[in-house]
Amino acid sequence: MNGHLQNVNTDPNSSRRYAGNFLRIKHLRLLELISLGGSLAAAARELNLSQPAVTKMLHELEISFGRNLVTRGARGGRLTDEGAVVLQRLRLALAHFDTALTVAGEDGDGRRPLLRIGMLPVVAVSLLPALLRRLDASQRPLLEIHESTVGGLFKALVAGRIDCIVGRVDSDILTESAGYDLTVLPLMIEPLAIACAPGHKLARSARVTVEQLQGEDWIVAATGSETRRVFDSLFLNHGLMPPRPVVESMSFHTNLQMAGAMDALTIAPRSAVQFYQRTGVVQFLESRLKMPTGTISLIHLNSGADFPALQAFIVAAESGEKLRLTRGKVDATTRLR
Repeated sequence: MNGHLQNVNTDPNSSRRYAGNFLRIKHLRLLELISLGGSLAAAARELNLSQPAVTKMLHELEISFGRNLVTRGARGGRLTDEGAVVLQRLRLALAHFDTALTVAGEDGDGRRPLLRIGMLPVVAVSLLPALLRRLDASQRPLLEIHESTVGGLFKALVAGRIDCIVGRVDSDILTESAGYDLTVLPLMIEPLAIACAPGHKLARSARVTVEQLQGEDWIVAATGSETRRVFDSLFLNHGLMPPRPVVESMSFHTNLQMAGAMDALTIAPRSAVQFYQRTGVVQFLESRLKMPTGTISLIHLNSGADFPALQAFIVAAESGEKLRLTRGKVDATTRLR
């Protein structure tokens, strides 16, 4: 046996992991600044550093990741394909870091975990309250609620601005999810329904025809929304032009309230119509149209599934009681890559 020490570390990622030990938060924000500003000079201005210092930081970053992350040219700098992948992961890491700073800096509740939930507005009607009731008081985290469209929620999730989504997965999201390790847990089947004012002339009809619906005043979501697409399809599929709405609003809460006040019709999630029917604002309108359904799911990145607050929320969502919220059979948990 000779007197030389041998390296017995068999982990191929070990040298890469330790190579990043000297990196600072500024290093990790550098790619985002280059991506936004289009040059190292722009990043230097944002970081209040000289351009040579930023060039050195980029060199250190590229050594740590073992890849060329930025292509520099006469027009500035842009991320390579490898740089874009690295930035995708760094955004998540930085978002979690910023959240940790925020929670740690809060007085009194700093020890309680924070759960940032992105959701469609309909989730607040019945599903989210039911999920929160299943959480033991000792498990209940600090909550930060973000409401947006399906596309907006997905962008916030992969950017690390929220921890999970309670909403729909549409075809666009399935396409955009390539490259992300996601789990989709179906929770509730939510059909759309037609509502009208309690005293509307069609309210007592057993089964209203599409021709009758075409001649009525409607309050619906704006063009480009999923609900508006469904609304237009209900008529186009029968060879009829969709009626022009008398009011356009993206909030189904607003639409249902206004339908009740203006003696008009609207289309909204069934659970929302049920809620407002109980208060006497609107009532269901039975028609011959087959109304489409969508599945509300809990969606999260698997890289964050071990966060205590998200873990407890997932357990609550997976409990057997969830079937009481459904109006039909839901699919099993799906993992997307």
